Amino acid sequence: MSAFRCAFCDIDYDVIGKMETFDADFLYFVHAAGLQEEFPQAGQGLKMNSFPHTDNKTKEYFHQLSHEQKHTLFYLLKFDFELFGYSPKPYIDHLGEIVPLEEVLSTTMQKKLDN
Repeated sequence: MSAFRCAFCDIDYDVIGKMETFDADFLYFVHAAGLQEEFPQAGQGLKMNSFPHTDNKTKEYFHQLSHEQKHTLFYLLKFDFELFGYSPKPYIDHLGEIVPLEEVLSTTMQKKLDN
């Protein structure tokens, strides 16, 4: 058992869906739950898995963050990347050299103390 537990880890999931594969995930869920009658149109014409501007918006917002904020965000989301199978590579590419977590925390705490 891991020393680190979060609310996500305490739930016994049967299905985890992603927006990138929403159509297929929703269709799977409908069939697995036996809800075909309630959702007869499932999988027909849904276009939730196509977000052409998401990557651009992510980069745009990411560029607005300070170097310290980017590292803090990286460490906050690190477990999410691992839990849900996302690659942190696009974000790491913006960071350059990864600053150790202890250094990020130290810098953040010092700034809070200075204020």
